[in-house]
Amino acid sequence: MEDRGEIPFEESDGSNIPVNVWLQEEEDDFGNKTGKWQLLASNYMPRKGYAADSAYDCVADTREELVKVVLEHVIPLYQAALSKLNALVIAETDNLYYWK
Repeated sequence: MEDRGEIPFEESDGSNIPVNVWLQEEEDDFGNKTGKWQLLASNYMPRKGYAADSAYDCVADTREELVKVVLEHVIPLYQAALSKLNALVIAETDNLYYWK
């Protein structure tokens, strides 16, 4: 597996959240499949209110390698966000500023 982005998925956290996530077969500049898989995402920074396009970019030989990255580093952040949204609904918090 090769990280080619500005930030590795392993460093995603409540301040750097992968959004607009794509998992697809990689293509070269001519639209031909390369035989590799690519995981791309923008980096949402909630404290700055900003998302940097394509900040995460990881390539692997198999789709399964990248699914593991999503399971370990992306889904837990979204589970935390869902928990915070539920807390917002029942008035236990008033924001989704921290995705922890």
